[in-house]
Amino acid sequence: MLRSSGALVVALLLSQAAVGAEMQLSGSWSPSDHEQTKQPKRPDPQAPPAPPEGKPRLPWLRIAHQGASVVIEFIGDEGAVLSSQRLTTDGAENVNKREGLVQRSRSRWDGHALTTKWRLVSRGRTVMTGVEVWTLSDDRSTLTQSSAMEDSKSRTETKTVYVRR
Repeated sequence: MLRSSGALVVALLLSQAAVGAEMQLSGSWSPSDHEQTKQPKRPDPQAPPAPPEGKPRLPWLRIAHQGASVVIEFIGDEGAVLSSQRLTTDGAENVNKREGLVQRSRSRWDGHALTTKWRLVSRGRTVMTGVEVWTLSDDRSTLTQSSAMEDSKSRTETKTVYVRR
């Protein structure tokens, strides 16, 4: 009985290590496609304003993924870092500060997808929530980010496809 339990534990550990090794997100990624759908809601008069409308010009990404640590840098046309985000894939809470706001998130592997649930906080109040799912193609050349977010005025779903640079 102990032998089979030990074998099961080893198999589980190896399968988790294989998922992490298989899903190496490191590299530079250029946006190639972007879709967005927005559903308006009744605005909360006490809520801060929603982000401006329009199709954004997307930055490219530089991702450093080592073990459970993932750092995503958003890079502008001139090559400067516009912002960055730190995640861990072990389910621990991450805190990223952004221009007077605080983003709190937890990320974990769901099979071959990295799922992050987050909320944006201003002055102790949640102003936006969301879920992002990152998937890497089998040939590791395409990275897809699907997200759903909600603020006081709308629910937005976005899908962005990046190709390895």
